[in-house]
Amino acid sequence: MNSNTQYLAPAPGVTLDMIVDMVCDRMDRSRADVIGKGDGSGATLRARHVAMWLARRLLRIPHAEIGAALSGREAGQVMNAEARINALRGADPKAQAELNEIELELRVAGVAAEKAGLHLRPTVDAVAVARRVNFNAREATQVSPAEIQALAAYVLQHQPEPAYV
Repeated sequence: MNSNTQYLAPAPGVTLDMIVDMVCDRMDRSRADVIGKGDGSGATLRARHVAMWLARRLLRIPHAEIGAALSGREAGQVMNAEARINALRGADPKAQAELNEIELELRVAGVAAEKAGLHLRPTVDAVAVARRVNFNAREATQVSPAEIQALAAYVLQHQPEPAYV
């Protein structure tokens, strides 16, 4: 685990969607560019890397889960993005200040959303996970804790309470 993220707690109320939206807004990129399958230009690639870096810092979810949410990228691509942004932060004080500002805005927005009781879009599609596992049983070994939690929440929401005698 990277030394820049090992002591940070997950940011309450922050979702991957919030991170992507904030990065798109602050870096003047479209959502389709940041989460799209293309390699992207320098500015688009930087925005995608920032989103991945922020997801690791604020959500504390596995690299593979972040990559899967961003158009099926590999965990190694997320690790590379994290390393590049950490290097940029160390070399460029202006970039470090901008990243710190975005991170702070997201943390504040997450706490505000949580206190307001807003139920933001989940970052995991439980039905898609179930289809993936049903299609190929070996995929069950690749299900992340967040995906298991989403599956459990979905089942509990759509399953009637048992009648106790």
